[in-house]
Parts: sequence; C-alpha cells; structure tokens
Amino acid sequence: MVAGGDITLASDINNLEALTWVTGQGVTASSAAIGATETVVLTAPSYTYKANSAYRISLHGGVTVSVATNTPLFRFRKTNTAGQQFDVCRVPCISTSSHGVTYDAMFQVGGADVTAVIVATLTGAAGFNATLTAAATSPCAMDIFRVGREGGIYAGLAGWAPVLV
Repeated sequence: MVAGGDITLASDINNLEALTWVTGQGVTASSAAIGATETVVLTAPSYTYKANSAYRISLHGGVTVSVATNTPLFRFRKTNTAGQQFDVCRVPCISTSSHGVTYDAMFQVGGADVTAVIVATLTGAAGFNATLTAAATSPCAMDIFRVGREGGIYAGLAGWAPVLV
C-alpha cells in the first residue's frame, strides 16, 4: 500500500504491471469427437512474448465425454501437439453432460523475446471420446495475459513455471 508522501521508485512501478491480454482465440462451435490422439482445439495467433516476463494462459469452456466417469486431458503447448508442453489438466467428467472447464497455467520467458503460436489440445482415450463444447450462447476461449516482469513480483516463478523456448 502506498500512502500520501511515500517515496515510489521507478523500479517499484516497473514491477507492478497490470494484467494485460496479449492474444488468444475463442470459438462458438464444438470440436469433433477426439479419441486417444492428442488434437489441437484452440490456437492463439503468433505473438512475440517479451523477454524477462511472466504470462498466464487461461482456458474457459466446456467438455463432454462419450462414456461417463472419464477424465479427458487438456494441455497447453507451443506450436502443435509435438511442441513444448507448458502444463496438463485432467477434467473429471462424471456424466456425458457438458462439464465446465476453467484451466490456468503460467510460463515465463528468459532473456530474449520469443515469437510463438500457443495451442490448447484435448485428448480422450482408447475407450472414450472427448469433445470441446462451445456454442454462440456458450463460447469457449483460450486467453494469454502478460502478468508481469520475471524479476518483479513474479520472481517466484523460477524453478516451477516452464520457460518458453
């Protein structure tokens, strides 16, 4: 907290960046049914991620499964299904109805800018299919936010948040 008369340094202000949306993709149509093969369901356009910065990826939408009590996998990756993986999330689906998904992950960028496409993938399994569910009245989106400088309030990311290469 800053009170009247406090001295504020430029370095303090530089490390307190606001959450800034940088890129993403939204859809209003469901994906095809996806079995055991990991498949890209959302693609953020190419963007230049700034050096020494931290980013948050958020996915909000729905998923259905063809057989109840299964756990489809969402992943965030660079470029495609063979690219660098940032994070993975299992979604417990107790029925074949649509299940809401809110999935967030963090990553950081090292000492040089990196231009990349980021994707969200979905995988069912050999015994069931999974579908990313979306409609005009209930869209699905992946958003990427710059959340600050790596050396600032997000210095704690080192060691656990993947570094985009």
